[in-house]
Amino acid sequence: MSGFWDNFRQGRNQARAALGRPPLAGSDAGELAKDDAVVDTSEAPERNELQAALEHRKAELEEATRVIGELRDYAEKLQHRVVALIAGNEPMAKVLRLPGVKTWLLQRFHPDKWPDADERQKALLNDAMQAIAAAYATVKKEFQSDD
Repeated sequence: MSGFWDNFRQGRNQARAALGRPPLAGSDAGELAKDDAVVDTSEAPERNELQAALEHRKAELEEATRVIGELRDYAEKLQHRVVALIAGNEPMAKVLRLPGVKTWLLQRFHPDKWPDADERQKALLNDAMQAIAAAYATVKKEFQSDD
């Protein structure tokens, strides 16, 4: 009968080792420790797979957290840049709203005011007129609540 108990202890310790638990050292082979419940050792590979999947998910979460942090920093930089651009445009908008500036710009750059201009110069004058019109449209849209 002692051979049975020796085999039992050996099998129990092998099963504990497969689960990552230390072997039990006791003289009474019939008593099991409280945490030494009967465990199906066929679940150990599934447990290892689940543990590996959990570690993989943790790595993905860390990477996603890092990327989100970088995106947050980039968004803050862009927000500061937008504020700086708006602040830089306000003085120009104030100049464009001065009396007579629009008339002066239109007279200065209107293609009809330059009858001797060649094709390249006329194209540049047309581009200037479009830029002036776009600038005034933007100023009107941005500052119409100020009027």
